[in-house]
Amino acid sequence: MEFRKMMRTQMVVAGLGMALLCAGATKAQEIVNTRFEDGPNVAAMAQPTPMQAKAEAVSGAQATAQADQAELATLRATDTASTEQGSTQQALWIGTFLIWVGAIGIYFCGPAKRFAREIRSLREKYNVAREA
Repeated sequence: MEFRKMMRTQMVVAGLGMALLCAGATKAQEIVNTRFEDGPNVAAMAQPTPMQAKAEAVSGAQATAQADQAELATLRATDTASTEQGSTQQALWIGTFLIWVGAIGIYFCGPAKRFAREIRSLREKYNVAREA
């Protein structure tokens, strides 16, 4: 087996391996459906009285403010972590891209050299025929 062919095979395998191993995790979006359309065979849900709703709204607003402050602190902490993770992922993708460009270059290097040899030989034949 030629050295070029052996290296080409190893580069293809390494590129595929890098693509599979360094792929980022997919993040899911959490969907909260709080409202559903009732069908004809669905019993109606019990609705709170206006006084209960007002009391829940007041206590809910206080709890929401505290939850918002806690969430803001968490977001600030995760923002710095995600920035660092993003730069690492960017470096990995750039490396993977460069490996693939090198593999493609190695793959097309052989045919390009053969094509150049053929053109050179045709040019020499044409020049010899023209001089004669």
